[in-house]
Amino acid sequence: MNNNKFKTITLLAICTSSLVTIKGVAAEQEKNSRKYEIMEVTAQKKSEPIQTVPLAITTFSAQELKIKGIYTIEGLESNTPGFTLDELSTGKVRTAIRGIGSDNSSPGQEFSTVMFLNGIGQSTNGLAAINMFDIERVEVLKGPQGTLWGKGAIGGGINIITARPKDYTGGSLSLTVGNYGRFDVEGVLNLAESDHFRQRLALAGNVLDGYAENVNTGQKLEDMQRIGARYSFDMDFSDKTKFGMIFDYTKDDNNGRNYQVLGGTPAGSREDTWNQLAANRSNSVRDSLDDDVGFARRELFGVRAELSVDFDWATFVNVTSYRDITDSFFDNNDGSSPKETAAAADVVDNRGAEFGLGTSENSDQFSTEFRLMGTDDQLEWTVGTYFGQDNGEQLARFQVQQIDCRASNSNFTDGVPVGSNPGDGCTTGSFSEDRWNIKNTTDITAAFGEITYNISDAMSLTAGGRYSEYKKDYHSDNLQSIGSTVVSGAAGQSADVKQSWDKLTYRLIADYKISEELFAYASYATGFAPGDFAAFTSTIGTELTPQDAKSTEFGLKGAFDEWQFNTAIFFNDFSGTPVVQLSGAVGGIAGNSQEVTVNGFETDLRFAVTEDLFFDVKYAYLDTEADGTPFGDNLELQRAPENDLSVGVVYFVNDSIEVGGGYSYRSEVFDDPDNNLGEVRPSRKLLDLYAKWKSEAGYTVQMWGRNLTDENYVVRISDSFQSRVVNYGAPLTFGVSVSKEFW
Repeated sequence: MNNNKFKTITLLAICTSSLVTIKGVAAEQEKNSRKYEIMEVTAQKKSEPIQTVPLAITTFSAQELKIKGIYTIEGLESNTPGFTLDELSTGKVRTAIRGIGSDNSSPGQEFSTVMFLNGIGQSTNGLAAINMFDIERVEVLKGPQGTLWGKGAIGGGINIITARPKDYTGGSLSLTVGNYGRFDVEGVLNLAESDHFRQRLALAGNVLDGYAENVNTGQKLEDMQRIGARYSFDMDFSDKTKFGMIFDYTKDDNNGRNYQVLGGTPAGSREDTWNQLAANRSNSVRDSLDDDVGFARRELFGVRAELSVDFDWATFVNVTSYRDITDSFFDNNDGSSPKETAAAADVVDNRGAEFGLGTSENSDQFSTEFRLMGTDDQLEWTVGTYFGQDNGEQLARFQVQQIDCRASNSNFTDGVPVGSNPGDGCTTGSFSEDRWNIKNTTDITAAFGEITYNISDAMSLTAGGRYSEYKKDYHSDNLQSIGSTVVSGAAGQSADVKQSWDKLTYRLIADYKISEELFAYASYATGFAPGDFAAFTSTIGTELTPQDAKSTEFGLKGAFDEWQFNTAIFFNDFSGTPVVQLSGAVGGIAGNSQEVTVNGFETDLRFAVTEDLFFDVKYAYLDTEADGTPFGDNLELQRAPENDLSVGVVYFVNDSIEVGGGYSYRSEVFDDPDNNLGEVRPSRKLLDLYAKWKSEAGYTVQMWGRNLTDENYVVRISDSFQSRVVNYGAPLTFGVSVSKEFW
């Protein structure tokens, strides 16, 4: 750990520990419950038991997040079947639920699956990488959520809900140490010195030396230096009028990703070079040979305010939010040194290349939502309006250095290196660097409503609708083009587009309480996302049409003393799904799928074998097909595994000690829409174990190990200049976490 890291974390630890030593009011510690609790969720903008919500939802409590070691979006994804993601770079996530996502990477491009923080949709990749500390619960909402949630969430949404101020005074402190230099600290102080005013402060710091290393520069890769802070307060003006605010701040600074070449793209012009390079590399997959120094930095701030007023006949709620982010990154995307690429190209009398991508972005978003909710005899209803604006500006660059060992050497002989050592006779060919600037402003206006008619104590009918209007003011221009243009057209090319879209979407639900334990529902929902403008294509500003969704779902839920289950069968049809395929040879290809079908089955089963042994099994099956794409018909969706399984087990040795673990399996996944067999993530299998001890004095010690088989699993694969380049997930990690509660 370097001095700067040590100073940062030490300072944060001192501040945190000083907070939690403030004298608090003692509270009786709750013992572990040996029965499954029915979690309250807000998937329908109101608090209700998950087992009677007519939606497919996967949830994680605060306790589950800690036990499974979920403190990043990547950790959440690996424990949620049906939810997949990748990262364009560190902290630039792209999400998908049930195979529906997007390649959002620049202002003006829409998410099809949306990350929410306390109900606020995050409009950029950087904002979507939510800093997960002091979390109360996570709700993964599957299927179109446009009626109540908007923001184009036609695939679904992930709502991360932070802990709010409680009505007692106390705090907690936790420390985690592990291999690869991992060191985490988190402190929470909750103050409730008045019945009418409560406040909460949470601080967190994360340090990771990195899972990989650039052996040429000595720089660690896939590292983490992150600090986060969150302050919130709740104020009761009266029994019926309440107000609360949340302020949050996050700052990241790391050295970027580790890229590894697996070989050449079949039939690609440089296939032989990349195959030769991959076959003769002797370094570990955790060693990069780049000659460039990468980086990824991010700083964001957000504020959220909520006012609620309880009238005799209805409750009024206003939620207003502002978020701002500055982030940038640059990665050498081939993961190879010029020397080894030249050597491989020389031996096979071919060409090679070095290539990298980087962006610098400033974005902000504002939103305000007004809701009125009421209950009248057999009716429950919600009406509301939403206004929002997203602003973003991004400077991007894509650079390529050609390495030529054939066409530029007149003395070459097939199969014989030009110089005494492979690569000595190679020359650098053309260099190209495209730089383009993208600006976009999106104004969003919506009105929505939903009504539930309770026919009887057992049966209800729900109907809801949302009218949305999106207006975009988009500008993109090529600021500079050196050498041959690769991505964004000729220098000086620009696009100025003002476009608007509007749509009425709706959902219909019938649910029936079969018994006190069983609940069934059937739903039909439509969804809508506005058009996009493709940036990384041969013709900048290419307009992608809006997306429409139609979803039919049947669900059955059960809650018994010793087991619970949530099961759903769904049949989804989409049109206008955007597809963007990058290719170093021709730039990028952008278009829409005319018809996409996604059918599948999901189940979440939790059961107690004995009063001390508990299992949870989550499984998702997907059958997808895309037709009418720029690449043909009968294609599978990208990031849509056919089989996705997660199994967890917990055994309570006694009231103080528990042991457990988890196993997950995910079948192979296409990472690009053209279904190129060279761009398939192989199936993955991950095994985690832990042992936990909790004392009556409030101390908790947890020893843990993750990816215990040390599997080199792929989290992203891409085709760049006829090479297959991958990023790997975390290797075997282990450590210990210690926490203390002060109540």
